[in-house]
Amino acid sequence: MRNNHSRLGIMTGEVRHLGRVAATNATKAVATLRKKGRRALAAANRARAEVRTYVIKNPVQSLLIAMGVGAVVGFLLRRRPAAE
Repeated sequence: MRNNHSRLGIMTGEVRHLGRVAATNATKAVATLRKKGRRALAAANRARAEVRTYVIKNPVQSLLIAMGVGAVVGFLLRRRPAAE
C-alpha cells in the first residue's frame, strides 16, 4: 500500500511537470504565432500601399490588367457542358 502511495506521488509530480512543460510550449507557440501574424499583416499593408500607388500612377494599365485577370479567372471557372 505504501509503495502504491509513493508511486502515485511520483506520477503526480511527473504529471505536474508535464503540464508545466506543455504550458511553456503553448506560451512560446502563441508568441511565435503572434510575431508571424504581425509580420504578415505588415507585409500585407506594404503590398496594399504599393498596389494603391501603382493604380494611382497607372490607372489605364491597372484597369486593363484587372480586366485581363478577370477574363482568365472567368475562363477557368466557366461551366462546361456535361459530357453525354
